[in-house]
Amino acid sequence: MFLPFPVVQEKNHELVALAQLSGETAGVALLDGDTVHYVDQVETPNPVRVRDWTGTRAPLWAVPSGLVLMAGMAAPALERILALPLERLTERTVVEPVAIRARLKTIARDGHAWGREEYVEGITSVAAAVADGRGELVGALHIHGPSYRFPPPGAEDEIAAALTAAAARVSGRLRTGARKGGSGSTGPGSRARAVAGPASRGPVSRQA
Repeated sequence: MFLPFPVVQEKNHELVALAQLSGETAGVALLDGDTVHYVDQVETPNPVRVRDWTGTRAPLWAVPSGLVLMAGMAAPALERILALPLERLTERTVVEPVAIRARLKTIARDGHAWGREEYVEGITSVAAAVADGRGELVGALHIHGPSYRFPPPGAEDEIAAALTAAAARVSGRLRTGARKGGSGSTGPGSRARAVAGPASRGPVSRQA
């Protein structure tokens, strides 16, 4: 399967660096309707780790990878998502539209989102959005790990800054690739055809 993200094609550069910095698993997800589709990850060397959910999907409102994408949506697209029956997956899942809108303003300002046991109890994660060659938000980089150790005390800002910078570099490479290719496409077949069509949509699964 072709993946249009240089960070996936060059995961020994960005994802491995993020995993080494954080000591946790780093991965990439793509926007897919009202879900995010997890397409690749680099595992933490720690023997205690979160399972690999590559190939599965999670609701946008319940995970940081989805929230950073919602923060960049046009109003009609965002309101369509907020009009859905937003399932509360843990006691911490934010499902009230007013609260989500307020949260998205903060995420848009900060450039990243943290999620603390909102989708799966015991897992904390952080994500930053990636834009394609046309400037549209199409995916996210994320780091996740067990809440008892991630993020380490005092390291939250450093981890978020490194993740946001990595996402910006990926976005920059996608813009460069689009200019060289002479179109807004992120690669052969475009993102939609490259990742998953309606017939290949998989189950929504618990992921960071």
